[in-house]
Amino acid sequence: MKKFIILFASLILLSFSANARKSRVFVGLDYLDTQAKHEFYEKSSGLNLIQAPNQRDVSNRNIGVGASIGYRAYLKKFFVAPELFFDYLNSSSRDFYTSTSPGFRNDEIVINHRYGFKMNMGYNFYRGFAAYAMAGLTNVDFDIRWKNASGSQRNGAGVSYGSTKFAPIYGLGLSYDINPNITLRAAWDTQTFEVRYVVNGLANRVQLDTYRVGATLNF
Repeated sequence: MKKFIILFASLILLSFSANARKSRVFVGLDYLDTQAKHEFYEKSSGLNLIQAPNQRDVSNRNIGVGASIGYRAYLKKFFVAPELFFDYLNSSSRDFYTSTSPGFRNDEIVINHRYGFKMNMGYNFYRGFAAYAMAGLTNVDFDIRWKNASGSQRNGAGVSYGSTKFAPIYGLGLSYDINPNITLRAAWDTQTFEVRYVVNGLANRVQLDTYRVGATLNF
């Protein structure tokens, strides 16, 4: 009886170890902490317009949520995981550009959400712990608003519009397999893109950094 119990327990442990490296589909849910850095400049001259101390070129930290679906394939301790994702970012920056023209006051840029594809490539280095790098492409949805109604529309007064922008994304992460069905993960990613304004040849270089903590359910 004792030998049978030991054999049964060994088989369970062997099965768990094998399943932990089984290629499988996963769905993920993440908490997002996002910050956008802005460099506001004139297209014609390239002059950076964020110069005065009272001008804010960094957004407040913004909380969002992300969802994803992917497939993780193992080759011994290495893995690749193509992933489709959607991130609700809710990143807002206000009054980062100061101007003597009334129309340019009370400006706001809102990065609403993004979706895209990324490839995760990693290595399981210790008992369920893995480190990975990622690279991919996203479509970023944003709105630009000049809230001050005074002044002319040529100088930005009352102008509001939205658009999207494709941009590459890169990042690093860590993960931990609690069991074959649940994986915890924490990651950072960054992307840079240019937003063009409809008035006066103005543009904004945006560096978007996102920190995420979440989990995947593995099938």
